[in-house]
Amino acid sequence: MANTDINAEALQNVWGMVQELRQEVNGLRTENESLRAAISAVQTPAITPEPSTTTTRKSVMSDPFIFDGTKSLFPQWKGLMKEKLDVDGWRYPREKDKIAYTNSRLGPDPAGHVEPWKEQHRDSPTEYTHEKLFEYLEGIFGDPQKAERASQKLRYMRQNSRPFTEYLVEFNQTLSDAGGFTWTDIIKITMLRPTLHLRLQEALVTAPKEGTFRAYTELAALYWDRLQGIEQRNQPLPPAGAPPEAQQPTPAPSPEPELMDWTASVRSQLNPASDKPKATWVSRIEIEARKAKGLCIRCGQPGHHISTCPYNPPIRPVKVAERTAPPPEVMLTQDT
Repeated sequence: MANTDINAEALQNVWGMVQELRQEVNGLRTENESLRAAISAVQTPAITPEPSTTTTRKSVMSDPFIFDGTKSLFPQWKGLMKEKLDVDGWRYPREKDKIAYTNSRLGPDPAGHVEPWKEQHRDSPTEYTHEKLFEYLEGIFGDPQKAERASQKLRYMRQNSRPFTEYLVEFNQTLSDAGGFTWTDIIKITMLRPTLHLRLQEALVTAPKEGTFRAYTELAALYWDRLQGIEQRNQPLPPAGAPPEAQQPTPAPSPEPELMDWTASVRSQLNPASDKPKATWVSRIEIEARKAKGLCIRCGQPGHHISTCPYNPPIRPVKVAERTAPPPEVMLTQDT
């Protein structure tokens, strides 16, 4: 009987503990719901997105001109188109995009030639490429004889005295027209060397032949500049004390009467008088003084003119004699 009372009391205690735990749980639930309601009642501030700092990528090159079918303009247009697709190719990731852009830069007549090609190769991934399209247009608008003419020009073109950098531009263009940019460097060097100036060829004898074409041309440009500098330094200098050539005064033309003083007349040339003395060469100032006094401008004596002067025309003295002779005003006549 005693054991039964003990078990009943223990069970009663356990039940009481369970009831207390239930009450605590219910209280926690009520508190949790109250917290949820309070949180929901609080307004969340609107989050304003920050402005994007990413800039839109722009094209580097402008669009090439629209090709209207003029054959002389095709090489230029083709070069611009290839450069555009190479630099701004990210705008046209697929081959069909590149072909569509190329077609948009064609005029009505060239675009009409492209349509049959597009219809034929549209379903062929290996043929429907922008490179194949350029080859197709090359066959229509290109110059079929350009490569042959360029190959012939490479055989006879010469630098002569032109600056090397200027000549290299023409050589590279001719080499490109001949299809030579796909050749090996040793072949391009072999084609360039005999066309250079002879002195430049001699300077490049020791240049390495196994190097690249670009390195060879850079060395040739350096040697050419040095040769030009040596040539300028070796030019003869003007005499010491001589005025610059550009500043030398131009002698004024002699008046007509003065020329008659120092040259024989037609009559004296036809009938030379060997027994007549020669007049003395005098200065221009003395000639003007004789004219002012009415004297003969050849001998300086009165009573006659140059046509009846008893003196033959004077002989112009040489420069050495001019430096050692007395002033020209001395001895106006010379008797024999």
